[in-house]
Amino acid sequence: DISISADGLNDLTDQCCCSICSETFDSIKFIPQVLDCGHTFCAVCIHNENVCFNLRIQCPNCSIVSRMCGDRVLPKHFVIIS
Repeated sequence: DISISADGLNDLTDQCCCSICSETFDSIKFIPQVLDCGHTFCAVCIHNENVCFNLRIQCPNCSIVSRMCGDRVLPKHFVIIS
C-alpha cells in the first residue's frame, strides 16, 4: 500500500511544473533545463527576454547568473520528464 501526504503530493507537483509559468514539464516544449545554480525552469521561460539578457540568464529564485557563451546549451533535467 502506497500512501502520500498532501504536503508530499504538493511537493511532487511543484517539482513537475515550472515555477515561473506553472506549466507541467515535458520533452517537447516545456523542457526542464538546469541553471548553474541548480534551479530548474522550462526552456520557454529561461529564454524569455525577462530572464535571458545579453547571453546571461539570471535565476528568478536566487539571482545567480548563468552565462551562455559560444555553443553552450543548458542541461536537461531528465529525471523530471522520465
